[in-house]
Amino acid sequence: MSKKRKETFAEKARRARMMRPIKGEYYEGQPKGSHSTHLMADDNKLEAWPSITNKKEGYEGYVPQSREEAEEAGELFKFDTREEMIDFAREGKWKLKLISDLHKDMKQENFLEKPTEKPFEE
Repeated sequence: MSKKRKETFAEKARRARMMRPIKGEYYEGQPKGSHSTHLMADDNKLEAWPSITNKKEGYEGYVPQSREEAEEAGELFKFDTREEMIDFAREGKWKLKLISDLHKDMKQENFLEKPTEKPFEE
């Protein structure tokens, strides 16, 4: 009997991004003007799941989703460490960054500053 291979962080992130449509909707309780498709919840230990879903029969738009419903839907994420779960569920590191966010990060890290010395002799 073969043992099932553990899903990597990158594979979990890809699976999370594929669960919902690209354009999110406003869900009550979010900051005004924001749109979400997941709103991750966690058990403060090793598991995380989307706390909202748009896949329940008879509903239009997003509605609350329990841990059990997420597990049944194949949307439960299990981690080896609490830190990994926090990075995924609370820090949102499963999301792809927008180009504008990457540019802002690079600017904050001074990647876009002009070098003070030439990197090599001409």
